[in-house]
Amino acid sequence: MVNDDRNNLQSSFQQVPYCQSSSSSSSMQNIASSWEKSVGVETQLREGYKGNLFLVLEYVPHDLSGVLDMGYRFTPLQTKCIFKQLLNVLSYMHENKYVHRDLQSSNVLIDDHFRVKLADFGLARKIAPPLFQNVIDE
Repeated sequence: MVNDDRNNLQSSFQQVPYCQSSSSSSSMQNIASSWEKSVGVETQLREGYKGNLFLVLEYVPHDLSGVLDMGYRFTPLQTKCIFKQLLNVLSYMHENKYVHRDLQSSNVLIDDHFRVKLADFGLARKIAPPLFQNVIDE
């Protein structure tokens, strides 16, 4: 039980830097938004809940897995729209040197207007440059 709590906490902390860096970009609407910070309220809440971490994300009513499990049939236009949004968010992440590493239908959130949000960045990692970029074979 303690190990599970520690792993969940560690996973949550790993998601925080990515959520903070992605939410500062106005061009990225397809990543599930994280929280807003306000200094006074944050300090009061931190004192009241020492030792607990709460992630507050926007509400998106569906995930792709659940919609498919309900037997919903997407039109070709809806499929293209969803796929294009997913490619846009992945392109944005890769341009900023991040990889998601847990891309699955349950991490693709969809609202009632077929707007897509990518979620669950627990396995996401920053891509480091190659260690030996300038090595010359002799």
